[in-house]
Amino acid sequence: MLRQAAVRAARALPASRDAAWQQLAFPGLREHVEKLIGDNFKKTYGLDQAKLFKLVAEASSKEEATEALNTIHRAWVWRTAAPRGSLRRWHNALGFEFVDKCIGIGASGVALDAARRAWEVGFVVRAPLFHRVMEAMIEEGDVAGLIMTYAAMKDNVVAPTQATGAILVGGLRGAGREELAAAVEEEFKLNGVPIAGADA
Repeated sequence: MLRQAAVRAARALPASRDAAWQQLAFPGLREHVEKLIGDNFKKTYGLDQAKLFKLVAEASSKEEATEALNTIHRAWVWRTAAPRGSLRRWHNALGFEFVDKCIGIGASGVALDAARRAWEVGFVVRAPLFHRVMEAMIEEGDVAGLIMTYAAMKDNVVAPTQATGAILVGGLRGAGREELAAAVEEEFKLNGVPIAGADA
């Protein structure tokens, strides 16, 4: 019964963890919930911070990067349930390192998926991370991927900046997509974010 009560409490915690525990008068319930969640995480994934970073470092192909991302994503999903929220900081660092690694091995599509998944589980994914993925798409000559990255950036409610526009327009022009580049310039202008040199 104690285990069932702990699980129910873990699933129904208010936004403030401290406030949640103050509402629970059951002796020892907080300690039991935190131990249960911690044990579950270790038993399910058997991974700690160092092992996850090692998983990223060892990925050398798109397939291995995808497998690593699936494991990392499971850890991300659990991070808010970890005792005292101790995983949040290093999971953010892990996300950035993973994106860099994916770009380095030519798996920019997986990098984009990582940025999207990080946002979905509640991390703040800022424009510079999307810019890195966009630049990698340009280097790979992947126009569709470039456009998808920009679309994902907007879907994730990350406000495009002048730098975003410059990267996007430059990539489209470099790929010979002048008409699409002009349309993007106009979109940015209408949204009050003119691209430097666009009218030159």
